[in-house]
Amino acid sequence: MLFVVVAALVLLSVYVWRSMPTAAENQELAARMARWVIFTVVLSIIPLIIDYLAAAAHAHGNLPGPSEVYSKGELCLTTTALAGVAAGEILGLSERAKTPKIILGGLCVIFSVCSIAIYGMIKSNSDPLALPTFAQASVWLFGGALLISTSTIAVAELQK
Repeated sequence: MLFVVVAALVLLSVYVWRSMPTAAENQELAARMARWVIFTVVLSIIPLIIDYLAAAAHAHGNLPGPSEVYSKGELCLTTTALAGVAAGEILGLSERAKTPKIILGGLCVIFSVCSIAIYGMIKSNSDPLALPTFAQASVWLFGGALLISTSTIAVAELQK
């Protein structure tokens, strides 16, 4: 799953990179995308990594699976934050980018709402059999929101 998302982001980056007319704009977009990845995406998943390391430290020989970390709902919160930032970037653009603004901004809002709903289901669910389904849904939402949010940030930068 993560490989598919990374591959899609690389392909999108190559496409956007090739559609830029000047080298200066290429460098500006590359710098903006690097800031997005490092200061938004990476920083937003650090709590999940720390949670996994803490669970691994208390596991006494049996390493926990990743599902033990994202089954608590924190991945949904990260998804909501990423999609919210991207929606704010694209919806704040001028009127000349109406179609990308509507499509990408709408998708970001949809991912945020779905992620909030899944988070609520995870936190209020008492059925242990349903928890893996919600946890898997949170992973898919995160992957989709990461792809859409990164695309949104790239389009917002190109429209500036």
